[in-house]
Amino acid sequence: MPDHPIFSVSEFIQVTKQHLTLLGSVVVEGEITGYRVSKERLVYFELKDAKSRVLCFMLVGDAEAELSDGMSVRVTAIPSLFQGSGGFHLRVQQVELVGQGALQQALRLLQAKLDAEGLFAEGRKRSLPQYPKRIGIITSVDAAAYTDVLRILRTRWPLATVVHFPVGVQGAGAVSSIVGALQHCHASNVDVVILTRGGGSLEDLQAFNSEKVARAIFSCRVPVVCGVGHERDWTIADLVADVRASTPTNAAERATPLATQVFADVQTMERQMEDGWRMVLGDLHDRLHHLTRDLSDVVQGTVQRIRLLQQTCVQAFSSGVERMHTRLAYATKLVQTLSPAATLDRGYSLTTIDGKVVTNADSVKPGQRLHTRVKRGSIHSTVT
Repeated sequence: MPDHPIFSVSEFIQVTKQHLTLLGSVVVEGEITGYRVSKERLVYFELKDAKSRVLCFMLVGDAEAELSDGMSVRVTAIPSLFQGSGGFHLRVQQVELVGQGALQQALRLLQAKLDAEGLFAEGRKRSLPQYPKRIGIITSVDAAAYTDVLRILRTRWPLATVVHFPVGVQGAGAVSSIVGALQHCHASNVDVVILTRGGGSLEDLQAFNSEKVARAIFSCRVPVVCGVGHERDWTIADLVADVRASTPTNAAERATPLATQVFADVQTMERQMEDGWRMVLGDLHDRLHHLTRDLSDVVQGTVQRIRLLQQTCVQAFSSGVERMHTRLAYATKLVQTLSPAATLDRGYSLTTIDGKVVTNADSVKPGQRLHTRVKRGSIHSTVT
């Protein structure tokens, strides 16, 4: 009996795993069965055909579509063995849906999931900038959609700077490149993003029906206009985007104003402003005229009142002076009537001793000299 190497179970499994890894990645097509998610981290399912089945597992984050039993898929995976049980399995790296049925089913499942989370809600969608300065375009550089969008942008709104983020729009790596572009546009200071590609089959549009792309659009910090395919086409990306355009060219039209219309609007506004100022100035002129006229009336009325007051004051002053003159004349006459001179004129005399009037005979003494004043002249005498 020839000599053969003897392995422990662990060694045998390890050696077999190493040989399996030499195969590298393999692509296996089949139908999903036994689909389940473990601890919200790992996805397990079996891939089967009419004769066989193989266990598959992958990380939840690697699933780019909603999967369920009965779907036909094509997985890219690495064959290996579990170290503990020795069970054969495929470590799935990527899943691609196969056939219209699987694609339609995955699309319905993802649509219901994201709708329940509110990603399609109209209330969260943002308005587009009225006059964008920087416009981002996310599409393939080789796509006809890129040329069409660029032409429309340059025709409608040549004032904007266009920033292109080249991505793959279908096939391996398309999802990750689109997600990366949506994240990178944050740092490029664009005002609006156009995510677009031409038409195609449901298989061709898988990247735009990806949950990762949908969440990247939802998380984008600037408004996103999505224009994928033809008017009859729709994708999950269309539903999440802030604005859905029917075609790539329509996306460019929705994202920009028409320069010629803007210039015409500006000219109309200028004319309206000029007409408005003319009306304002005319109104001010009329008001000033009325104010001047009213002020003249006020001044004239004031002058008349001053003149009337002046006349009243003069009359009052004249009346007062006349009354004072009359009173003064009366007082003068009264003084004259009551004065000692008037008394002497009536035949009376006035006797004084040393300048003091003698009113009582008992107040004089013999030998005193008297001075008696009469109407005409005076008499000097001595008391005996």
